[in-house]
Amino acid sequence: MSETQIPAKEPEVKTEPQNDEFEIYNGFKIQKGGVEAINKRVASETHAWKEKHKIVQDQLNELSVQLEEIKLAQMSDKERQAHEELKKKEAFDALEKKAETYSNKYKNYYLDTELFREVSSYDVVNAKQVLALVKTEYKTEFAEDGDNLGLFLSNGSEKLTVQEAVKKFLTDPSNANLIRSTLKPGSGTKAAGSQQKQFRTSFKRSEVAIVDSPEAKEYREAMKAGLNPSLT
Repeated sequence: MSETQIPAKEPEVKTEPQNDEFEIYNGFKIQKGGVEAINKRVASETHAWKEKHKIVQDQLNELSVQLEEIKLAQMSDKERQAHEELKKKEAFDALEKKAETYSNKYKNYYLDTELFREVSSYDVVNAKQVLALVKTEYKTEFAEDGDNLGLFLSNGSEKLTVQEAVKKFLTDPSNANLIRSTLKPGSGTKAAGSQQKQFRTSFKRSEVAIVDSPEAKEYREAMKAGLNPSLT
């Protein structure tokens, strides 16, 4: 009598859920709709935290006023006067520091846009890189005359305008890798019959401050076309 052969058991095939049932959140796979739920919860908890923080801050401000009143009530007239003078000086110092911060921000912004204006007149490979290198190479000097702000770049005893500094930097043989051409764009002649693109001749500094923006690109193209557009 022959032995009965038991058929081999088929291996179980585990089916993965469809990809459209999951979402990726911070590198993790979660159930679809989970990201929206997480974002809603985070937004709700953030709002609740801000409300609590505002209440605590208001309470602290009120206590601060009360403590100030108590402190003043215990002072003599001379001490109170000295205290008021100190408070005025602290407030003035804070305003002066804030004004200095804004002034430095404007000067940096002014420096970047002026450098960008001049660098754009050259066919550089990477405008951002050139701006950073020029700022590293030279020390910045500002000359304030009323509402006018003068800008100079110095290296040692040498004091240059932005135009002179950029020209000297980019015509240095050691920086030849930064520029595609040694000629100023716009100095050549156009081919006969070619149609010249219409460019704007005036740009805002805020438009060209971001060197990768479409406005900054158009500004560079206008400079290369020899139009020398103005910055306002």
